[in-house]
Amino acid sequence: MPQTLDVEALRESRRADVGTAGEGASLKEGSYLIEKGVLHQIIDGQSVAVKVRKGEQKDGIFQKHARIIEGLIPVRDAARAVLRAQVENLPYSALQADLKRAYQTFVRQFGPINLTLTSTRIDPRTGDESTTQRRPNLQPFYDDPDVWLVSSIEEYDEDRQVGTQGPLFSERVIQATLEPEVHSAHDALAVCLHETGVVEIPRIAELLGRSEDEVIAELGSAIYLDAGRSRPGRDVWVPADEALSGAVRTKLADARKAAETDPRFARTVAALEEAQPEDLRPSDITARLGAPWIPTADIEGFIAEVIGVEAGVWHTREVASWTLDKGPFRGKAEATSVWGTERRPAGELIEDALNQAIPQIWDTWRDENGEHRQLNAQETEAAKEKLAAIKTAFPGCGRIQSAPSVWCGCITTPTTTSSPAPLTARICSCPGPAPRSGCAPTRSGWSGASSPRETLTWPMPWGRERPSRCARRSWSSAVSA
Repeated sequence: MPQTLDVEALRESRRADVGTAGEGASLKEGSYLIEKGVLHQIIDGQSVAVKVRKGEQKDGIFQKHARIIEGLIPVRDAARAVLRAQVENLPYSALQADLKRAYQTFVRQFGPINLTLTSTRIDPRTGDESTTQRRPNLQPFYDDPDVWLVSSIEEYDEDRQVGTQGPLFSERVIQATLEPEVHSAHDALAVCLHETGVVEIPRIAELLGRSEDEVIAELGSAIYLDAGRSRPGRDVWVPADEALSGAVRTKLADARKAAETDPRFARTVAALEEAQPEDLRPSDITARLGAPWIPTADIEGFIAEVIGVEAGVWHTREVASWTLDKGPFRGKAEATSVWGTERRPAGELIEDALNQAIPQIWDTWRDENGEHRQLNAQETEAAKEKLAAIKTAFPGCGRIQSAPSVWCGCITTPTTTSSPAPLTARICSCPGPAPRSGCAPTRSGWSGASSPRETLTWPMPWGRERPSRCARRSWSSAVSA
């Protein structure tokens, strides 16, 4: 009989209540468990017996699948017990021994947890080859929210179909969370960002036991008032790298307007003025067919000037798709000789260029075995050469050469007002992450983190932690190495 979860004992503990992982629950929606020798599953927060097929019955899961699930439950519970003990800095060697026993029991009965069976099928009609993979020991457990935790504890060699015990069986994979040491306002800022993801001056002052004015003065250039989000009676402070990066021209305009009524924004204005990037000159702008900021009228003018065809062009921004009226190209010699081919006229090639597509010319024929399709390499290469000629001619067109002065206004926001975050000079030293997850000096914000909350770490499937995209934002400037 596999080891079972003592449901009654679990229900007496707060952590064992049915809930989410964030609430510390051991049983979550979809979790399998064994209650009084019967397989159950948590459905709508309640423990419900799982139907298992018997004899000629058609309802329920197969008996073998039920045995697999019953074998994986003790593996899952043992793995979670090891992780929880390491998080809480409790002894875990005995729990790792329990995990090994549960794992070895399962492997003796069913083989590796991640056993993968690959089958290849060739379509007799088309000759196409398709590959299918099945995981017979993991698939029955897919409904359990911890299925990938169970999968991750085993290192599987697909070529040899051999599974081995991963680091969780013998190593410490999670470092216990340590209490941060707060000695300065910068330390308190780092702790505040870790806890809340935003700059909260009252929280920083509480950590230091000082007044809010003293905290603001000590932090100095590490934080700035955000003019775009601050309101009368509600100040919004942001880390320096967030304040001085992104759409800095828009931020400067907002800060100047706010400084007219509140002199505290003068510091923000001065910092943003130094962070302004240089304007793009018309000669710095390279025109490319399909660039979303080029007006359709300029593309229509290019077609009329170079090819001599008046054709309409439409751009659907929502799906990044361009369409072209190909009717006017019919009967034009230039469309099939100079700027296109008989198999791929200029109208279709211009549409390919706008949508960044590569033309392919296919020959099709039908015989007693059905319809066949084959790539015509010669015609395809000819079409590609014409496409390259169209792309080369576009920047040199007279209309396009005179347009950059107008385009500068169209592309100001995305290209001429964005400034990268300042490059920090200290190594991150954050409370809690595993020893191997240090972060080298980074330019905070480069990685595309959508909010300061992305500075936090999260547990890997087998318990290891790593910095989220290394997007430490203000951590690297607020915590001393």
